[in-house]
Order: sequence, then C-alpha cells, then structure tokens
Amino acid sequence: MTLSELLAQLPGSFCGGRPRPRSTAIGEVRGVTTRLRDVRPGMAYFALPSEVLANPYAAHAACARGASVVVCESGLAVPARATAVRVADPRAALAAAAAAFRSFPAERLTLFGVVGEPTLRRGVTSLMAAIFNALGVPTATLGPSGFSAPGRRATTPLGQLDAVEVQGLLGQHVATGGRCVVVDFDPEALPDGLTGLKFARRIEVARWGGFRHLRPLLLHSRGSRVEILGRSHSESATTPLTGRRSLLALDQVWPELLKGAADLGYPAGAVRNALPVISPVSGWLEPVVCGQPAGVWVDAATDAVGLTAALRDAREMTPGRLHVVLGPRAAATATENAALGAAAFALADEVHVTTDNPRHRSLAELYHELTAAVSTPVSALMPDRTVAIRHALRRARPGDSVVLAGKADAPVQELGDVIVPFDDRWVAAEVLHARGFPGGAR
Repeated sequence: MTLSELLAQLPGSFCGGRPRPRSTAIGEVRGVTTRLRDVRPGMAYFALPSEVLANPYAAHAACARGASVVVCESGLAVPARATAVRVADPRAALAAAAAAFRSFPAERLTLFGVVGEPTLRRGVTSLMAAIFNALGVPTATLGPSGFSAPGRRATTPLGQLDAVEVQGLLGQHVATGGRCVVVDFDPEALPDGLTGLKFARRIEVARWGGFRHLRPLLLHSRGSRVEILGRSHSESATTPLTGRRSLLALDQVWPELLKGAADLGYPAGAVRNALPVISPVSGWLEPVVCGQPAGVWVDAATDAVGLTAALRDAREMTPGRLHVVLGPRAAATATENAALGAAAFALADEVHVTTDNPRHRSLAELYHELTAAVSTPVSALMPDRTVAIRHALRRARPGDSVVLAGKADAPVQELGDVIVPFDDRWVAAEVLHARGFPGGAR
C-alpha cells in the first residue's frame, strides 16, 4: 500500500478533516502498528494518545526503528526526516488503515455484538457461535476470553487487542472460509480493536431471568431435553447443554438467535434441528464424556458466585455424591478465597483442594485462606493438580459427579517463574482412559 492509498482510507468522517502529510514522497507502506516493539522498516506508526502520554518521544523511537510514516495528532514532535500525517483521531485512523491493509475483512463477515451482563453475554456469545457452526456457517467468537474459531484459538483478551490485531484475526477467519463472528464486549468501555466495526445485530442480554421461550424437561450430566414454546404449538428437542445456566442463556437469546439465523438464510426449523449437535458452552459445566458412569465437568468459575452457580447446577443433575476439585487463587484476596472455599464446602460432598496458579505465593498460606471460613475437614489436600483430579475421579462412583473448577479458561499453570501447559479437560480424559474408558483418548 502506498502512502496515497493509505491517506485515501482516512476520510474526514473519521479524522475530522483530510489529513495533511508533511510529505508524500514515499513508496510502499509495509504495515501499520501502534506498538514500538513491532515497528519495522517501512511501516506506519500510529501514535495513540495513551502511548504518547507514556512516552512523549514515541514518534522518535518509532522512526529510529525504521518507521517511514508517523500518524499522530497535531502538536506531537515528529523527526524532520519522517513523513507526518496529522489526524484528529489516531484511533479511528488506525482502525481504517488496519482494515484496508487486511482488505476489509469485516465487509465479508456478518458481525453480531453481544452486550449486557458479563457472565450471561459470555454464554450467549458461545451459544450463538455453536448454533451457527452447527448450521454450517463457520463462526468465530471474540471477547474477554480471546478469539476462537473452528480449529484455531488465540487467548489474548479483546481488551488487549488493537485494531491491527483484530483486523488480522478477522482476515485470518475470512481466509479460512469464515462467514460470521460473534463479539462479546462492554459498550461502556469499547475496546480499541472494535473501532469502526459495524454489527449486523447488537444483542443486549440485560439480566438472568426465568424461562420464556424454552422449558427444561430433563437435566442430565450427558445433556438436556427441552420444550420449545411456540405460539400455536410446542415441540421438544435434545441438546448436549448441561445445567440450567446454559439453558437460561439459550432462552435469553432465542428470539435474536432466530433472527440472526434468518439473516444468514436459515429458517427457525434449521435452528431447532441444530440443537442436538451444538457444542456446550466452554467453561460452563463443560462435560468430559468418555463413557464413564460418573459425570465429569470442567468449569471456569474462579469466584464464589460463579462456583455457587456451577455447583447448584451440578447438584441438580447428581443423584449421588458431588465432588469438586479446586485451588485457591494467588491473585485473589484472602476474603475472596475464603468465600470460594465456603461455597465449595457448602454445596459439595467432597472437596479436593489443590493448586490453581500459585505463582510465588506460599501454598500453606493459600490453603489457609481457602479454608478459613469452614469447619468441615478437607477431603483431600494435594498440591499436584493432576494427582487431585486422579484422586477425585477414582473416588467417584456411578451416579456421582466431579466438577473441576477454576481453570477452564486458563490451559496453563503458573508455578513460580514457570508457566506450564495444563488443561483440566485433557488431564481428566487421560485419567479416564487409563481407567479403561475408551473415549478417554481425545
């Protein structure tokens, strides 16, 4: 892209007036970035106000690394040898330039935005993507948990991505046949990466409520049966979703889900037919099914509220004993860890205490925080999380359930200065496989 082509992507509606470069005697612009560490020779550096505030000489540093163009607000000092593009809004200019460098991937995608209550919108985002993928529409999700598309995942949260990175993810999705992206975001704190994007629909999930469009008929560790309520008649359907929380999220978004599917060319009947083959919500009592007689779920709950919701759902589907494996969080306060422990001991029959991400915290101190508000003896105390999971699964009998809590969103463990891969799903599957359940090797 030449500088003239770059300037053509910065219309007055974005920048408050056509930008005025100091010089256009420059050849190809080889890329755009806002991060000094990513600057390479021939790139355009966008000096965002936050970067300039932290480093008033950011433009000089970018030029020293080879930037040929600096896009910035008026008044910023720019080296005389650099081509300066003065704009009223560097963020908007960055969004437009990044989209142009990726050949405007958003224009080839259908974007749905989900706003509202944070926990609920997470579930709604995941469910919408699951339904669309089941319909045969390759759909990705983008939000606080990162970017996830069929066969590809990036864990960097949306709030830490700039427009260049978001457009890059969208471009990759288009290149692999993607047609749709569901975005989970807070409109009150709009991430920089979403600047300039237009949504086909913006879905607001205000709060948790009762069932209005669906009615649970059967809740089981392997899935659920629901009744879909219609104006003239109702019909039943099965789904792999487990627990009321997932079903409530599906109920919340059901009308908008049908409208979104219609936008993509699919009738309501196709959505109903997709329910039996959708993927469960990642981190919401996500089942590990290997043919074992006990229910095994992985859940992302890291606080007392989330754990309470997960264990109440699990209790409703557990005729036998309920086991939970969890660890105190190094990043939490003593009060938060105490509340987490109180919720676990109040709702589970057996609590297997282990590590989460202890980092540099003393294990003894963390365990003391977790059990400070309870008098019930700990069923097991094992620093090695793999050993704790193995112990809980061995203790589980037919009809029991095991909830592996806290790490569904973090497939690593932070042990001191070391970060090691660790996924509760894989560990549970390997343990079950070792115990003779053939579905355990995934």
